[in-house]
Amino acid sequence: PALDLGPRDPSPSAAAELFGLLNRCSAHLAGQGIFNCLISNGHWLYAYGGTKLHVITRRAPFAKATLADVDLTVDFAEVTTENDVVTIVSTEPLTTDEQWRALAPGESLLLVNGEIVERAVPELLPL
Repeated sequence: PALDLGPRDPSPSAAAELFGLLNRCSAHLAGQGIFNCLISNGHWLYAYGGTKLHVITRRAPFAKATLADVDLTVDFAEVTTENDVVTIVSTEPLTTDEQWRALAPGESLLLVNGEIVERAVPELLPL
């Protein structure tokens, strides 16, 4: 049967409840084979790393970073404000001179306004 998430309240408590539901669904899907996902409703972003995801959060003061696949350096201070918080989730680190963190297998994140507000890691893995 299809999973109907239906309309949801965008409040933080509703997002936390949905985080638990998405974790259970993601763990089930990961049990079927390789599974990573990003899901968003415009208010939050859910990330599940079944096999291979990386994350980085940038905030002021923003620095320069060199892209991994192109010989190009980006000065993030030129394209952000002091109030911005930017979190990037990708399969591979996108820059070579920043500290990306690999998600543990089965780890999930819930982000709101660029900040990680919930994190779950399978019980066998240390936080």
